[in-house]
Amino acid sequence: MDVLTSIAASVGLDPDDFHAALNTPDFIEAVDDDIAQAAAYGLQGVPALIFAEKYLVPGAVPYETLVQVVEEVKQKG
Repeated sequence: MDVLTSIAASVGLDPDDFHAALNTPDFIEAVDDDIAQAAAYGLQGVPALIFAEKYLVPGAVPYETLVQVVEEVKQKG
């Protein structure tokens, strides 16, 4: 917790507000929902990007690959 709070402070967030947010039920529920969604997609690592709630791009990929995925998603609507 100290490490996360320190990182938050280093990027300009108020450490007390950050710490309080981590213990707020709404934020806890949102994180739990994200974890459940990741499990449903079978994600086991980061980074992972999901486009249009059905296209998964796992791992670090070149920018050009992301552009291609976005174009394909736009075409398929």
